[in-house]
Amino acid sequence: MKCQEVARPIFARSFIVTRYYVFYLLSLFLIGCSNDHSEHLGNGQEAQKFTMIREIGTIDSTAAPDFFGYIAGIELDLHDNVLVIDPTIAAIKTFTWSGGYIRTIGEGAGEGPGEFLRPFRLSIAVNGDVFIADINQTRLSKFTFDGAFVSSIPLGMMTGDLAVINDEHIYLTKGFYPVGDRVHLFTWQKGEVASAIPPTEYTKIVSESGLFGSIAVVSDSSIVFARAYPYEVFYCNMDLSIINQWNGNSRELGKPPEPDENDVLRPNGFIRNIVIGKDGNVYIYLSLVSSGASNTRMGVIDIFALDGSYIGRITNSDLGLNTYRYFAVNSRHVMVLGEYAPYPRLLWVDIASFYRNDN
Repeated sequence: MKCQEVARPIFARSFIVTRYYVFYLLSLFLIGCSNDHSEHLGNGQEAQKFTMIREIGTIDSTAAPDFFGYIAGIELDLHDNVLVIDPTIAAIKTFTWSGGYIRTIGEGAGEGPGEFLRPFRLSIAVNGDVFIADINQTRLSKFTFDGAFVSSIPLGMMTGDLAVINDEHIYLTKGFYPVGDRVHLFTWQKGEVASAIPPTEYTKIVSESGLFGSIAVVSDSSIVFARAYPYEVFYCNMDLSIINQWNGNSRELGKPPEPDENDVLRPNGFIRNIVIGKDGNVYIYLSLVSSGASNTRMGVIDIFALDGSYIGRITNSDLGLNTYRYFAVNSRHVMVLGEYAPYPRLLWVDIASFYRNDN
């Protein structure tokens, strides 16, 4: 299979450019955004604490390598290359850590070998193989580290989230968003072989809420996953036996800012993404959504060590961003994030000072 840019009809390209240009103008009006993230962001947010290193992204041409219609996931490979899921082109784009374009994985929209309809989740195995779940095809495709297609297997369910250690340990949650009733363990050869709802005393809560959330690989023998809401964080062996767990309700995890007079925030937020940084820490993205008239949406990242000890919190204003969800962290505490407004793009932000200060 040859990796290549994916062509789309002229009408679709024009629609996407128009949509995001309108979104861009609206964003400038509503939130006072600017490309200089050292400025105030509006909505009461202060200037960022951390240093932006670089950004890539454009709305000038849908054929440009750094054009993104939508960023639905970000992962780092073994060499810190950045893989980005873009469902609007039914493909995954790969960039160097310095932002240079490498390749596009995917032969275009379709159901043939190496093709996608809506790639939705991405995971890098410990040997560097790339696994991509397509929510419309309900299948999982495997590529080599350099983008060559290997094969696909049917999943029989929509994938909420995905984490892969190796061919024998493929972990999925079920659902359109990263939520589901349990964690499902697959092997490449046999399909689903086990599932778990840990621990037993939380079964009733989970079955009622149906919200098991994000999963991430820790090492060649362990993973973490979290219930979305109400949530726990579980650090597990590859057989899903628990090494450690912590309850967000009894720690700083999910502690929201004070609501204003018009808003009543959910008491603990909603886990939307969990990331294991290459620095070894657990990064949990929480969406804090108000139920008041203003429908305020806020995101924070809470950081933990694998023993459950709380390290600290990074807020939107710390990063100088309003709209993001997916990110990755390298071993030097640099984050690469997918921002949505004023248009989809990748941003590299150095958060090393976070670890040098009291937070």
